[in-house]
Amino acid sequence: MPIKCSNCSKEYPDQAIFCGTCGIKLNKSLRFSETNQQDKASPNTKPDVKKQSDNKKFTKFTTLAVITGLTTLLSIILASTLPFKVGSTAAGNPDNIHIPHLASIITWITGFCFLIALATIRIKENQKMLSILTLLTIFVLGSCFGNCLIVNGKDGSYQRYAQEKENSKPVSDNKTKEKENSKPVSDNKTKEKENSKPVSDNKTKEIPKTIALIISQIISDKKINSQKFLLQSYEEKTWGSTALGCPKNGMMYAQVETDGYSLTVSNDGKTEKYHSDKSGNYINCTEIKESNLKSDFETGMGFLINQNYDKAIESFKKYIESNPDDINGYIKISEAYHESDQQNEAFKYINKALEITPSNQNAIALKNNIQVKRLSNQINQEKIKNRYLEIGTQHFRERNFQKAIESIKKHIELNPNDIHGYMTIAVAFQELGNYEEAFKNFNLALNIDPDFIPAYLEKGLTYYEIEEYDEAIKTFHKILELEPKNTVAIGLIEKIKNQQKEFSDTSPSLAKHLTNIGAIMYGAYWCPYCSQQKNLFGTDFIHINYVECDPKGTNPNPNLCKSKNITAYPTWEINGKMHQGVHSIEQLTTLSGYTNKQ
Repeated sequence: MPIKCSNCSKEYPDQAIFCGTCGIKLNKSLRFSETNQQDKASPNTKPDVKKQSDNKKFTKFTTLAVITGLTTLLSIILASTLPFKVGSTAAGNPDNIHIPHLASIITWITGFCFLIALATIRIKENQKMLSILTLLTIFVLGSCFGNCLIVNGKDGSYQRYAQEKENSKPVSDNKTKEKENSKPVSDNKTKEKENSKPVSDNKTKEIPKTIALIISQIISDKKINSQKFLLQSYEEKTWGSTALGCPKNGMMYAQVETDGYSLTVSNDGKTEKYHSDKSGNYINCTEIKESNLKSDFETGMGFLINQNYDKAIESFKKYIESNPDDINGYIKISEAYHESDQQNEAFKYINKALEITPSNQNAIALKNNIQVKRLSNQINQEKIKNRYLEIGTQHFRERNFQKAIESIKKHIELNPNDIHGYMTIAVAFQELGNYEEAFKNFNLALNIDPDFIPAYLEKGLTYYEIEEYDEAIKTFHKILELEPKNTVAIGLIEKIKNQQKEFSDTSPSLAKHLTNIGAIMYGAYWCPYCSQQKNLFGTDFIHINYVECDPKGTNPNPNLCKSKNITAYPTWEINGKMHQGVHSIEQLTTLSGYTNKQ
């Protein structure tokens, strides 16, 4: 009886051991008729093994196909939508990450794994599954090819050419954006925040091309880590010379306006300033200023050592102006003032040094030296002042009035408010007959102390000496206003009034006698001695024949004065003879031959 294969139901002769189709061992206990009868009797008692195996294979391949399709779709979306790359704007940065490349790798790996699975799984008997997997394979390969085209479009030669063409545009084509970026940082906080990103995170299109080149050049020249070099802000500038706003000590620069930029950067946490022109040339302003400070200090030290104190002070002042918190600058400039014997300035700067560091021993020691020198100078100045006064007083006692005046004037230069100095000079001029200078110094003394009675007394006596009695009386009355019972002033006023009464009894007859004999008095309206001469006659001077010699006076006759060769005022012409100077009543009586005196 033929034997039936339990797997593929193919019948074999009774002698067969294995199934030629499935390769499984035949069960001889299952005869064709028995198996047929058993199948017919109870068709649901034994499962279809082949059908179950096909279902399991189909489920596995379906799952794999769905995963492959989704992965492929994801890779296409990534390649089409995500940015070209993320990384530094600097050309050739190896840290750039290309998102489409990752998507391509994912797609190719998935497709490759799927093809391996397709080649290793036996699906010869299931045409439906084979057809599905073949279509999926074509889909995966097509997706990979499409992904490559997308990547090439974003990162290929065409894109690079377009980017190079855009970057090759002149900076002038981007003026609007540069102007926007050149606004002060405080006016645009958003821009400041963007510009403060690491240079590697900024896009070239966000800053002018020149600045991008300068930043790259700085990083290259100084071998700086680009991740620690931050561009905080920048603005357009017009520099007054090729020094770009930061001249270096001892250098000469062309005085031409230069357009450029001012950059503020953070280099590993330290803020630095860079200035540039628009050709890409740059300077580190921070380093130059530090170098200049060092140069000013060293220059000042050189002058100080060589005892050129004025130049040393000038250099240290420049250093202090740029570095106001450095105690060394104040100590050294104080030392320069101290050595040049300008102790007040030295004291001022050493106090500023001690305000910065009160415990600095060098500053404390220098301050002590300055104080000692100041005290010594004050003592010497007092000695010098007293010395001039002593010398002047000695000359005055010796009646050497001119030398007395010279010495006491030096004393007054050192003591401008010494009222006694002015009084001594005034009396010395009085003794020399220079009444104009005498009155001038009396008034200077009274300017210092308007209530100084001795000055009024000496001034009044001088008026009395030159016989200006009215002015003398006025001056003595000033004393009585300050001291009503001053007996000296009262006595002088009475004496002057008695003399005036005596002259008034004599002067009318004398004045008429002088006119009768043709006597003439020549004078000038501005002459004080002429006024003194007139006061001797009082109101009876109207009888005197008076000639005004100054063209600006009242009823002048300068030609007559010139013809008479008048050279001094007043000048009396009596009996054909000329008599210069002020003459008393007694003198005029004698010169005129007046004999009827009562």
